Amino acid sequence: MVLVSIRTKLSVAMIAVFSLFLLAALLGSSLFQAILAPANALLAAGVLFYVYIHCADHGFTRVSLLLIALACILWAVACILQAYLESNAYNAIVDLGYRMIRVLEILSLATSFFAVFISQFSQRNRFQFALDALSITMLSALFLWIVFFRKSSQNLLILMKLDGTTLVSLALDLLLSIGVFSGLYRCALVIFLVTG
Repeated sequence: MVLVSIRTKLSVAMIAVFSLFLLAALLGSSLFQAILAPANALLAAGVLFYVYIHCADHGFTRVSLLLIALACILWAVACILQAYLESNAYNAIVDLGYRMIRVLEILSLATSFFAVFISQFSQRNRFQFALDALSITMLSALFLWIVFFRKSSQNLLILMKLDGTTLVSLALDLLLSIGVFSGLYRCALVIFLVTG
């Protein structure tokens, strides 16, 4: 009898479910997408939890893995709840429980991001870091103003009338976007410096 490691089983399961999800998306089958999306999230959480258990680092990296796994689980729960609510002809967006799960999911991702941020902060030149953060924040704000608000203060006023959970979600999304843009900016800068 051939023994197969848990790593191999998780990898095969991830590839199979993701391939089925991709096929369902290409065929336009929203039913199968709704079924496979939470399965993908739960498998991703399983892989992240496996890496968390076997991670040699006991610092912020390990905490970050656990928080991202939690976000995957919350995402799966939100997908299942959304499917249930919509099957009963109820708009999931107006359900407070659904919105709170989404806020917890984003909060988990943001906390994970800040855990990595804290671990990296001590390893960087603080002045360069502050300059990078300021420039990326300004570029992100300019991007939002032009693309999403279309240079109109009326759209900004509409945003201010939204409920608290939506505003918290949007603020955390913005912080995560700035973090992603910051990472991309640093990668592009390193590539530019290395290639000359």
